[in-house]
Amino acid sequence: MQTVALNWEQFQEEVSHAFPNIAPFLEMGRLVAIEGDLVTVGFAKQATVARGMLEKPDNTQALASLCERLSGRPVRLRIVELTEADPPGPTMAQIRTAKEQEQKLVLFEQAKAHPVVKEALEIFGAELADVRAISNQKEVQE
Repeated sequence: MQTVALNWEQFQEEVSHAFPNIAPFLEMGRLVAIEGDLVTVGFAKQATVARGMLEKPDNTQALASLCERLSGRPVRLRIVELTEADPPGPTMAQIRTAKEQEQKLVLFEQAKAHPVVKEALEIFGAELADVRAISNQKEVQE
């Protein structure tokens, strides 16, 4: 049997939009494996609350259905407790945090390299303290 093609990052984004009540619990675990039609998500021993939430049949079914929608194939979802035999790895939340920090660093370096920013820093003898992305949506003025 061919393994299900599933973009895990896209899956996590969809979960945060479709199931905001269980997304934080999912992020406390990590993707262990995708083998055939079985997706295994593991949780550290101390993450009993998160594992318990995802083991509830309604939540497991909702996540499996989302996997099916994204992959186009029937998917089974298994929630397990990680053991010492499992290879170590970061949780989904740790991966997301690291990615956000990396993106912020890239944005910071891009801002520092911008000619207008460089000139302003030189004129005022200042240092760049923080950089934030802004959305393309217009802000509502009150």
